[in-house]
Amino acid sequence: MSIHFLFFAIISVKRLTLKKIQTFLSDVIRAIFGLFILTSLYAIFFSDGTKTEEITSPIKHEINMEEAIDILNQEKNETVKKEDLSVQAFVICKDLIKEKLLSPYTADFPFIDRKVWDKGEQSYKIRSYVDSQNEYGAKIRTNWNCYMKYKGSGEVSDPINWEHELEFI
Repeated sequence: MSIHFLFFAIISVKRLTLKKIQTFLSDVIRAIFGLFILTSLYAIFFSDGTKTEEITSPIKHEINMEEAIDILNQEKNETVKKEDLSVQAFVICKDLIKEKLLSPYTADFPFIDRKVWDKGEQSYKIRSYVDSQNEYGAKIRTNWNCYMKYKGSGEVSDPINWEHELEFI
């Protein structure tokens, strides 16, 4: 039945004037849009919110609390070892560089213009520059290298947990 309707619609469209064709097409677009809105509203208001069932294993594993803590700590350590900390290393480098400047509040670091080498084992070499005012108030550019290595424990945002070396070039 729908094929006949489409065939009839196509034949009748050919006989219509341009204005009628535009009216017909806008009515079709409105109908499609209306169906979309109705379907969306139905999904929002009449959905029962049930989720698919989780399939659980019928086999129960007994484990004591110490083993569970060891497993969780091991997973946490593996996650930290695999995590890329280059952005955090760059942020800490910027803070360390600011401490060495005559006018740290005038420091302007590039957003993208930096080079980071991943040396493995959460160790990084970062090369960039900073624009800051010198003792005469003139803005000068200073290039620098920063070598960072995460010690492997503690908060990654705390500079005390990083070994670092700065080099102004």
